[in-house]
Amino acid sequence: MQGRTSTGIVCIFGNCADPAKEAELNEWYVDMHIPDVTRPGIFPLCTRFENAKATGGEDSPKLLAIYETTWDDPAAAWAENRKHTAPLREQGRISPLMKSTMVGIFKNIGAPAGAQGAKKTTGILAVMLDCADPAREDEFNAWYNDMHVPDVLGTGCYHSATRYVNTGVTPDQPKYLAVYETDRADPLGALDELFGHLADMAKRGRNFDSITRRMIAGFALTYSQADALAAAKATSG
Repeated sequence: MQGRTSTGIVCIFGNCADPAKEAELNEWYVDMHIPDVTRPGIFPLCTRFENAKATGGEDSPKLLAIYETTWDDPAAAWAENRKHTAPLREQGRISPLMKSTMVGIFKNIGAPAGAQGAKKTTGILAVMLDCADPAREDEFNAWYNDMHVPDVLGTGCYHSATRYVNTGVTPDQPKYLAVYETDRADPLGALDELFGHLADMAKRGRNFDSITRRMIAGFALTYSQADALAAAKATSG
């Protein structure tokens, strides 16, 4: 994410319970919730995104927060972090406006591909899917790493990609997550353009024939804690 390599991430998808109060929710999330969650240092950085084209339903969340860790076991890291965040509700530090639709804990399964950190990140594409045939998992992963990621990056819509596997803490979640980063001025438009390329890839036989797609959604970056901390340091220095 933005040139950083983490061993794992936690993705929190959700919506504002009252769309008219999104500004209030965003203020709470940035000013209170992110510092609360990242203070223990287990997940030291958070980046927030928004999909303005989402419906705001369970299957089309508008908001996404990604927390990064360097622990070898992201699930253990999140469990440890929960010891610090569990009391927050009783302390009145959890906004009733935040409605999470999915909390997924993912482990990095390979070095990032593309121009990681060399370009600005204005948004991401989040792709969650399963291999429909468990007996073909190795074939699927080889296709994704060796063919599909280069194909997607070759379109110019996205400049880097990182793949993750679900730690399985919560049953029935998608097994695989790919996060593609873009520097486009219109990060959501990058996905619209990509769809045209994907249709062409299918015609050229560049697809894998045993996939269950669970989510493919673009998100625009709305807040980077790393950028905020760097700006604060530059100002104080």
